[in-house]
Amino acid sequence: MSVLEVRDIHRNYGKKEVLKGVTFQIDSSEIVGLIGKNGAGKSTLFKVITGLLKQKSGTVKILDQEVSSKNRKIFQQVGCLIEQVSLYPHLTGYEHIQIVAKLTDTKIDEHVETLISTLKMNSYIHNKTKTYSQGMKQRLGILLAVLNKPKLLLLDEPLNGLDPEGVYEIRTFLLNICHQEGMSLLISSHILSEMQIFCDCFLFLKDGVISKDLTKSDLKNSNLEQEFIEDNQE
Repeated sequence: MSVLEVRDIHRNYGKKEVLKGVTFQIDSSEIVGLIGKNGAGKSTLFKVITGLLKQKSGTVKILDQEVSSKNRKIFQQVGCLIEQVSLYPHLTGYEHIQIVAKLTDTKIDEHVETLISTLKMNSYIHNKTKTYSQGMKQRLGILLAVLNKPKLLLLDEPLNGLDPEGVYEIRTFLLNICHQEGMSLLISSHILSEMQIFCDCFLFLKDGVISKDLTKSDLKNSNLEQEFIEDNQE
């Protein structure tokens, strides 16, 4: 079943067309990597999918329901982290969890405690977020995105601010939770080696369109970095 269906999305900033007919779909439990240069339109695409920006034309469907201002209920099935994590500096990480849990009608139970423990946040989850490093903020943002066990998870550069050990831990966490909960994931990152390890397929966004669509099996005699360089030389 298609969890996310994006059809012929166009989006302008003033006279500049950033998205020029983006089309793709993500199936149930599929992990898809979105790859492109800075300024390629990745964050814009994430914002259109979540309804934060309105497209000029085209449609977005989540679980076969069209995204619109009149249909916000579908976002109860979506978790997202787009660009930088926005936190209240004078609230603790745990207080952020309580707020999001209330907004998404999620019970704070063993599931939440397991997330905190698995993401290794026990030592600072009750500290105010103004004391958090960038890596700590990223971990909290990811936790909040998966808190309500969404069917669709959207992560825009979630590995920013993480050291190599943190990157490995987050990759392992995302793989496990997507498989355990049957989540579909659309993720962007400039760490192409990590993307190649845990994504099922890859979408290359260039000049406002999907310029290349590859599966992991397509990379048997190549790698993502090589494909990315070749795509941007064409």
